[in-house]
Amino acid sequence: MPTLFELDSFLAENKIECFQAKELVHGLKSGNTVPQKELWKNILPTLKLAELARKDLHTRVKITSGYRNEHYNAKPNIGGSKNSFHIYFRALDCKPLDCPLVDFLDYILEYLNNPIDCNSWGIKEYNTFLHIDDRKNRYRNLYRV
Repeated sequence: MPTLFELDSFLAENKIECFQAKELVHGLKSGNTVPQKELWKNILPTLKLAELARKDLHTRVKITSGYRNEHYNAKPNIGGSKNSFHIYFRALDCKPLDCPLVDFLDYILEYLNNPIDCNSWGIKEYNTFLHIDDRKNRYRNLYRV
């Protein structure tokens, strides 16, 4: 079973500077686990995007949900969908702590309008946080659209 320490080492090796493993894996005392190592590469694009927003907007970013195993994802208080991108370590639910959520969303959307990246991200806006995932088909669920 992989450990948080091993995941932290992987993040450091891949130049993730602003986030730690414990931020990406919640609920370890409630049935969640550290993801299998073969899933770790999946979260890198999403983490790098969150890091860019953090640095450019000069805001701390709180990850409210990262990896969820199937058991943890199915808990009623989690409310995860059966095919959640969190299960595959491809999604983050996050919120800025030092700027308005709308500014954080605008930054993410502006970045994703880059033709290289525009078709490979899912964004869902909630009242207090954003869900961001790395997917093959573009997906947007925004309140103001």
